[in-house]
Amino acid sequence: MQHVHTPADAVSKLKKAAKLRVRAAPGTLHAHALDEVAKEAGYRHWKHVTACAMNSGGSPLAVATARTCTSDRFPLKPQDFTIVCGPSGSGKTLMAYDYALNAVREGRTVRVADVGGSYAKLAEVVGGTMLRVNSNGFNSQAFGDAPLTVADFEGAKAAGAGALDADSFPFVTNADAGEVWIVDETETIPFSQRELRLILERHLAAGGSVLVTMQQSPESPFAQALAEIPTSSNVRRAMMTLSRFLPRQ
Repeated sequence: MQHVHTPADAVSKLKKAAKLRVRAAPGTLHAHALDEVAKEAGYRHWKHVTACAMNSGGSPLAVATARTCTSDRFPLKPQDFTIVCGPSGSGKTLMAYDYALNAVREGRTVRVADVGGSYAKLAEVVGGTMLRVNSNGFNSQAFGDAPLTVADFEGAKAAGAGALDADSFPFVTNADAGEVWIVDETETIPFSQRELRLILERHLAAGGSVLVTMQQSPESPFAQALAEIPTSSNVRRAMMTLSRFLPRQ
C-alpha cells in the first residue's frame, strides 16, 4: 500500500467524521463508516489509515507500534509456550504487546484474553477486532481486518472467578492450529484454574502457541499447574520472571 503521511490529528479528524456519519445514519456500522471516510480522504480503507499512522510518528502508541512491528526482539517459533511472572508495572503487558505484534507481522492469527481494556487501543490502532465478553456472550467491534482479536472479560468478571467454563471461551470453537493466544494477568480471567488449564492444553495440543502473564511467582501453585501442561518436544517452553521497573536516576 502507498504510504500517506498521517499524523495523529489527521486520524482523530477521520474518526470524528466517522462518528458523525454513524449518528446521522444510526443503521450504519462504525467499521463501515471508518472505511468510507478513509476512502474519501484518499486511502484504500481504514486499515490503510492505521498502517500509515504507525509509520508517520503521530502518537506515542503509533510510534511504539511501528517500532515493535519491525523488530525481531521476540522471534517466534512454530510453537511457543511462555509463562511470564512479575509484579504490576514490571513490563509483562509490554512484552505481550511485542509478542503479539511480531506474530501479526508474520501473518499469524493472534487472540488476546484480558480484563480491564489494556489491549483495546492496540486492537484499534492495528485494525483488529474487540470482543467485550459478559456472562451471556459477547459484543463485537471490528476496527479493520488485521488478524488480531482482543476479548475483554471485564463484563464477565462480576459473575465470579469460576463463572465461565471452557466452552464459553470465545476462541475455542473456531481456533486453528498455529494461532497465537495471549492470556494477560491470568489470575483475573473469570475461569477456574482447572478450566483455564484445559483451554490452554487443548490449544497447545492442536498446534497453537500460548503466552500467559501473571502477578504470582513462578513457585505459586497456579504457575506450577500451568507449567505442568504437557506439550510435544518441538514446543519452545519458557518461564520468565520480571522485576519491577526502577525509576531512572
